[in-house]
Amino acid sequence: MQDTLKQILIKQWRKQKRLPKIVVDTNLFVSGLLSPAGPSAALMNRLTDSAYQLYLSRAIFTEYGKVIHQFVKIPKTKREKILGRIRHRAVWVRPETANQFVLRDPSDDKFIQCVLAAQADFLVTGDKDLLSISSRKVGGAYILSLVELNEIMGWG
Repeated sequence: MQDTLKQILIKQWRKQKRLPKIVVDTNLFVSGLLSPAGPSAALMNRLTDSAYQLYLSRAIFTEYGKVIHQFVKIPKTKREKILGRIRHRAVWVRPETANQFVLRDPSDDKFIQCVLAAQADFLVTGDKDLLSISSRKVGGAYILSLVELNEIMGWG
């Protein structure tokens, strides 16, 4: 992301009185599970602290569920608790399923669809395909890495 755009976003979001609307890609959700003390886990913990509003679609939540249930080393009760917390805290949207995007990986469509339906501010991802979209923007939302989001929000 260009430094000038990053500086504009920093000024804009550090003055905001409302919570940012964020869609979180599954790769960050998985990273949070694998490294409970890492930055992805901190992002999910900020959800509990009401630092942002998470937006989800059924397709994204289904993918979260499929992924978390692959982690058999995490007790099933803990996996269910994590999913329950996300389900409870999220704002649910119903995207237009007819929207198809020209992405290398069509499974990424659900994130773009959710961003548009939610009128989200940010799509946070580690996905190189999404981060390589030239404008780094879809609808009114910026596509950011977790590092960029942390810098903009001042979450360190």
